[in-house]
Amino acid sequence: MKRISLILCLFALLICLGAPAFSKTSPKTQVFIKEVSVSNAVTGTMKSRLNSDMLYKELEAAIQGTRMFLVLSRDKEILQTILEEQDFANSNKAAGDAAFEGELKNADLIFFPEVLAFSFYRTLKEVPNLPGKYKRSDRGSIKMHIRVVNSRTGTKEKIIRNQVSFQTGSELTSDKSKIPANGNLTQMILDISAKSADSLVDHLFPMKVIKRNGLKVYLNRGDDGSLKKGMVLNIYNPGEALIDPDTGENLGSAEEYVGQIKIERVNPKFSIAIIQKSDLADEIESGFIVRKPN
Repeated sequence: MKRISLILCLFALLICLGAPAFSKTSPKTQVFIKEVSVSNAVTGTMKSRLNSDMLYKELEAAIQGTRMFLVLSRDKEILQTILEEQDFANSNKAAGDAAFEGELKNADLIFFPEVLAFSFYRTLKEVPNLPGKYKRSDRGSIKMHIRVVNSRTGTKEKIIRNQVSFQTGSELTSDKSKIPANGNLTQMILDISAKSADSLVDHLFPMKVIKRNGLKVYLNRGDDGSLKKGMVLNIYNPGEALIDPDTGENLGSAEEYVGQIKIERVNPKFSIAIIQKSDLADEIESGFIVRKPN
């Protein structure tokens, strides 16, 4: 009985002292993604072929999939359900894990995606001496940027730019349709969404060295950072912060290129890479920034 009492006392003491075993992880950056806008530079025909709703949903899923952001929903049905649950939580019937008022927080960052250029078309050429036969080729591209705005200050923090494209080989066909296969559009949307989400993480939460052991460096990015074995990355000394003398705004750091590392192993939450030149090992320290080559 005394032993049980002692264990309970120690358990209570650990909680009161805020022992690391019981500490919560820091909250994720909360983001709100605005609806995808389309530049006036995109023609009416092309605009009608672009599936903006699909692009928004895939972009949202890709950003959520990075596990670096908490994407706040603006779906009316979901919000209504949450509000109903909050009403229930404030009633006398509430118990357990009902949602409490105040859990709906404002976004830290707002993402404004805009399609700057879009093309999706098919070329058909008649084949000489083969009536009714054509050479068909599909091609397309999406160029998009995402403005990142701090919701508290209203300042623009970053503009993330990406572009993807495709082109099929020439194919003999009797089909005269001038609309490309829809699967190609879907793949472009998936590609630009994944690429944009990856760029957002790289710019807002750059990979960093968390430990060095000889020629091995450990990175704070795992299989959620789209890393693969054999990938070569650039490594930078972060340098000192650059502060605008007139506004006091932090303009970033004076990054200095150091060399390259090669991914050796990718784990769920961290990766191991090898420094490519042995004479650089002593120059690399914890906190150095790692980026994918452009």
